[in-house]
Amino acid sequence: MKSLFTFLAILLINLSFAQDYKVIYEMKFKPTKGKDSIVSEHFVLMIKPKTNSSKFYNYNYYYSDSLMTSIKDKNPQGGFDINTASFKKANYPLGVIKTKTDFYLVKTLDGDSYKINETKPSWKISNETKSWKDYKLQKATAKILGRNWTVWYSNEIPVSDGPYLFKDLPGLVFLANDDSGDYDFSLISLQKSDLVEDYFPSILSKSIEITSDKYKKVYKAYTLDPAKQLRNGVYVDDSGLKINLTNGASPEMIRAIEKDRLDNIKKFNNFIDIE
Repeated sequence: MKSLFTFLAILLINLSFAQDYKVIYEMKFKPTKGKDSIVSEHFVLMIKPKTNSSKFYNYNYYYSDSLMTSIKDKNPQGGFDINTASFKKANYPLGVIKTKTDFYLVKTLDGDSYKINETKPSWKISNETKSWKDYKLQKATAKILGRNWTVWYSNEIPVSDGPYLFKDLPGLVFLANDDSGDYDFSLISLQKSDLVEDYFPSILSKSIEITSDKYKKVYKAYTLDPAKQLRNGVYVDDSGLKINLTNGASPEMIRAIEKDRLDNIKKFNNFIDIE
């Protein structure tokens, strides 16, 4: 009988670790250097403990992809009109793919996406703890891509993961902030199931793997000519959707969109990764 109870206990523990998790985080950030205006976005973290992997992305991507799928399902023959205003804009277009061996930061720029293999964080775990919504959290710190982060994790949730590039701690990350006060994550929803949807945003899924230095060059080129694709007859909307313009874009349209994008480049210059 004792061996049976032991077997059942081990089975329950294994099932607990095998279950997938869907976690929703709120990310608050200051998009412009030197300004205190704050933008709030929701991000999804899909965790698969069996493969020690996860995917992290802006929730608005999921909304827009679901809407596009619904439109296509209703019009299987094609020929449908798309109202791009109905798509939700991802104010911070970011994705992260984490596996046992690799951490990829995935970014989108002017309709194309890029995947950068980043170094795993080197954590310093503190003895400091605190209570938060019935969970006991423990403090850890690390410098990640130029920012000094403080995170609070709980080993009551048996997964070593969290938002952004946070992973390899003895539990799930609930809270995180950088020491400049520019970025802040907080867990707002936690669900576990036997199978989490294996989804990653369509705009990010066909990413080109490049180095961080090469991406910086790509971004620099974009800031110097943000209307390049438009002059070649391709319009990219806020969701990253590429639309081929049959008759091209008028000079007035090009000037207006170029000005808008240059303004956005100035407004959004406080990136989560500063190295």
